[in-house]
Amino acid sequence: MSETSRKVDWSLVGIISLILVIALLNLFGATAGTPMQTKFYFQLGWIVVGWGVFAVMAKTNHFVWMRFAWWALLAINLTLLCLPLLADVVKGSERWVKLGPVRLQPSELAKFITIVAVARLVEEIQQGVLGRWHLIARILLLSSTVGLIVIQPDLGTAAMIALTVGTVGLMMLRNIRPVIALGLVSLACIPLLWKFFPETFEYQEKRIMALIAADETDTEKGWQSNQSKIAIGSGGAFGKGLGQGTQSKYGWLPEYWTDFPFSEWAEQTGMLGSIPVIFLYGFLTVWLLAMGVECKRKSDAAICFGAAAMIFWHSLVNLSMGLGVAPVVGLTLPLFSYGGSSLVTVMAVLGLVSAVRGAPKK
Repeated sequence: MSETSRKVDWSLVGIISLILVIALLNLFGATAGTPMQTKFYFQLGWIVVGWGVFAVMAKTNHFVWMRFAWWALLAINLTLLCLPLLADVVKGSERWVKLGPVRLQPSELAKFITIVAVARLVEEIQQGVLGRWHLIARILLLSSTVGLIVIQPDLGTAAMIALTVGTVGLMMLRNIRPVIALGLVSLACIPLLWKFFPETFEYQEKRIMALIAADETDTEKGWQSNQSKIAIGSGGAFGKGLGQGTQSKYGWLPEYWTDFPFSEWAEQTGMLGSIPVIFLYGFLTVWLLAMGVECKRKSDAAICFGAAAMIFWHSLVNLSMGLGVAPVVGLTLPLFSYGGSSLVTVMAVLGLVSAVRGAPKK
């Protein structure tokens, strides 16, 4: 199979490009004339890198990645295990590795690797080449990835990986016992994690309590949720205009470039601009699901369904955070939030989908 003969899915490229253009407009409007303006130019650079990664993934035989999936997952687990020695502590969480001027998040790479690993697992189960102990070892390896991310602490990313794996498993496997086993193993690990890493669960408890307290008079506890809702509500039907959002300009909405980009877009463009963005994410999810349904190989379908699940769950949780109906867990809005690790990971996954879609038909 020739790698260069793989065709790029230009419809997918069009959807991605539209979201990225809107994201750049949002970031430019929110940061123009502020100390955060450099983030716009950094994001332009990350988008160039992201498209480069997408092109490489789209033109590479996706079976190459599947062949080394388990070794790659083992390597990322070892990296996550060593994070306390390598990572910078940011807001009480050890999840960033600094390489010169750039900070990378290994748990973001884990999202890509787990999708490939699950596709490999689906293929192995379909071919009947796994013994019981081999299957158990793979389930434990996937579970350990989630566990190692939980103790950073980064419950949001861990939950996204678990939901993505679970969604693919439920959609792909006739025998859902491996999915149930993975869920049970993960649940069984919670008491152990709680015992040995109590600070992890205290950190998450604070996030949940902040959501509960968001509507109380003590606004300090629910500050982020409150300011996000104010930003969305103040946009009204038509918005204040690009670059006119006061919540970002005057620093009322914290981390608007990563955690609350949709809230800032809603403030600038109102309902008129917000609904199309929600529609685009829904359309992208359905498009990826449709690709999966068309695939003849189950492993190819698993990649498409994994990408769809990642986009869906990330979008749902991030938008829910902005609306104040979910705790603030630091999850980005795919392709829309500022940040290199998230953007490049999503582009890599979507490039893999393009490779599946564009593979020469036998």
